[in-house]
Amino acid sequence: MSELLLCNQKIAEIPYYIEGISINIYSLEELCYYIMNNTYLIDKDFANAQLCTWIEMQMKQVELAEQLRKVMSENGSLEQFVMYILDSCSYCTRQEKAQIVSELEILQEKSDFECSKIRADKLMEKEKYLSAIYEYKRLLELDEIKSESDILIGNIYHNLGTAYARLFLFDNAIEAYTEAYSHNQNKESLKACLMADRCNHD
Repeated sequence: MSELLLCNQKIAEIPYYIEGISINIYSLEELCYYIMNNTYLIDKDFANAQLCTWIEMQMKQVELAEQLRKVMSENGSLEQFVMYILDSCSYCTRQEKAQIVSELEILQEKSDFECSKIRADKLMEKEKYLSAIYEYKRLLELDEIKSESDILIGNIYHNLGTAYARLFLFDNAIEAYTEAYSHNQNKESLKACLMADRCNHD
């Protein structure tokens, strides 16, 4: 994790790997920290059998693992799944838990397109550029993109170009910025494209 957490419960010998932002989780406190600080990155895939097994085997929380499995088998809500985890340790306050549930409920009301856009932007903010690239490309492949405005599509391509540029993948960045300008006619996209081209030649 990016900061020191005081863990009062068991520390895992084998961490739980969260692929979306490429981090290892070693305790329930760290898992709660991840949920609280990355709520908009949590989707239905978060509730999975691997996490339940890790909680059972590494955290020795058999009852919690069974509760989570029951939620999954009964097609329960993601909020319910997350709340069981948050209630298993005293990391979050009651107000913080309520805020997390509220944010998850907001996400449930949004379309797949809107959720993907939020996640991609959040990944960019956290400088998880590879994950952001994956989300932006996935976003551009959704059928819903056809009904969106040229400006929004252009802005998505612009963000994609920025993610590429920050990984020094300037050829990809130039292509994305060019596509962005063709949609949004924004001089910032054109300027970014020229800068990427200059960096590419350097």
